[in-house]
Amino acid sequence: MFSHELRSAREAEGMSIATLARLSKTSRSAIAAYEDGSKHPRVDTAARILATLGRELTAVKVDLEKTRIDQEIIRTIESSYTGFAQAYDWASESVALIVDADVNAEGLPLGWGTVKTLVYGTTISTDEPLAGWRLQELAGSVRSELNLAREEHPPDLTYFARDSVVHGMEDGPSVRRAADFLVRAIAAGGDATFVQHRASAFLTHFGYPWLYVPHRLAREYRAALVVCRRFGDGNPLLRVLAQSIQERGF
Repeated sequence: MFSHELRSAREAEGMSIATLARLSKTSRSAIAAYEDGSKHPRVDTAARILATLGRELTAVKVDLEKTRIDQEIIRTIESSYTGFAQAYDWASESVALIVDADVNAEGLPLGWGTVKTLVYGTTISTDEPLAGWRLQELAGSVRSELNLAREEHPPDLTYFARDSVVHGMEDGPSVRRAADFLVRAIAAGGDATFVQHRASAFLTHFGYPWLYVPHRLAREYRAALVVCRRFGDGNPLLRVLAQSIQERGF
């Protein structure tokens, strides 16, 4: 596990958490969370931290046989193509809506008013500080991924999940690549919402709509996550996400 390897490497170098955080340009709280396994770093962050300790991040291939995707779902997403400008404009103007969908899907006890207020940068007190922190983390992720979607090259389909580095397909249709990455990264233990953000940014780059979980399907989504993680079957999950396309009328 990355948490164990990180702690062992740091202790072997005789380095404190504070020193590692300073040298790797990472917060002390993040290093501590990575070491106790409560949080998993992005691939570039993990590589930077390990490089500070004189180590390299090694990719572990995830079993491709676990990826089973219904072509009908792929065709549904492919048929929603709008072009980059429309896909990006909708997502960038709908950050609060996307984050609200994430909050609902994760079962966080925050209403639309709180979501909208926090997403747009206003600090308010809440009786659910951990939920508020998670909301801000989700909003930051959406904005970060949208910035990547605007770049000349598509977002990298790579994700650090537990003790594995999941690499997406290097070629093939863009929708198939995004779906394959999403399923394998979640099956490997990645943060489901962040993985969805990366897959959606990839789709947006190629002119397809950002995918999210419709409010009415939150329960089905959670059940689909279990199926994806335990059996590697992403079809139920992708069907839920594809419903967001119909919800917007694309």
